[in-house]
Amino acid sequence: MVRTLIIARHGDYDPDTGSLDDDGVAGIRNLADAIKNFATLPVVIITSPIQRARETAELMASLLPGAVEVLQCHALADGVEVSSTDRNALIDNAVANAVKDAGAVVLITHDQVAHEYLNYYLRRTFGLDHPRHFQIGYAEAAVVNARDGRVGVTS
Repeated sequence: MVRTLIIARHGDYDPDTGSLDDDGVAGIRNLADAIKNFATLPVVIITSPIQRARETAELMASLLPGAVEVLQCHALADGVEVSSTDRNALIDNAVANAVKDAGAVVLITHDQVAHEYLNYYLRRTFGLDHPRHFQIGYAEAAVVNARDGRVGVTS
């Protein structure tokens, strides 16, 4: 079981190119610094295949000394035509396959997916019945301590 699950949104991006903009790069640098305080190394990063998320994952991997690999999971992308149940199962499977010796898993995703998966994970893992609303902005993350269910949002 993963010790720390971090559900992060990609950085700010240029809607014309789909690439991270200067604010997005700066935001991810700050987020990576914050993650160093929470994550138990080594870290596995699983990302949406959408360009801004891939760029976020690659930059984060270069900034986290214990990032061992970057994987892609199409279920982390916005607009994927799957039910919430199927999406959550696909993400669970990606996390389970990636964990091995990882101390932390970082999911790089998008607004609605981040919110839905976070609530699903808290219900499934800790039996929390009441959905919580965590606003996760660009280059922000929800950090879940998988041992006790404590959640914080960081940027």
